[in-house]
Amino acid sequence: GFAATMLARLAGYEGRAVVWCRRPARGFRPGLYGAGLARYGLDPTHLLLAQARDSQGVLWSMEECLRSRAVAAVLGEPDRADLTARRRLQLAAEDNGVAALLLLDAKTAESPGPALTRWRVTGAPAPPDRSAWRVELLKCRDGGRPDAWTLEWRPKNGFDNENGDAAGGLRLAAPFRNGSDK
Repeated sequence: GFAATMLARLAGYEGRAVVWCRRPARGFRPGLYGAGLARYGLDPTHLLLAQARDSQGVLWSMEECLRSRAVAAVLGEPDRADLTARRRLQLAAEDNGVAALLLLDAKTAESPGPALTRWRVTGAPAPPDRSAWRVELLKCRDGGRPDAWTLEWRPKNGFDNENGDAAGGLRLAAPFRNGSDK
């Protein structure tokens, strides 16, 4: 859900398609569902899905899409990505101005790499009609300090009971405006 939300925002800003590169659904990795993606603001008509046999194919697809400049963003779900592969993706993204999102398991994501930012995203408690995530900034190359926030997604299908505004979108969840006690 969080990945779909980020892709939706990037597609909306650019007005271009986004690409989701992954291995075929099986086992614990479910397939993508258009209506579910749309719930998080990602219009399935702006999504290109690339499926590869293995992690190497996912990484190759990502790099080719990043170099094309035809899309607003590329997201990949390889099982693994070594430092060289991550560096190649970073260079392609920087050279062509295309956002690159790489979903990695916790062990791989903790290892050093060239990414501008590194995040840890986990689920957080939310009411039944919403989704929430605990989002932690682990690294920011340009000087940001590590911090954490709870973000909440509300679909655009009702009203905010607190103040009557139209519901929908990503926002900081109250009362946890950020991870610090300040």
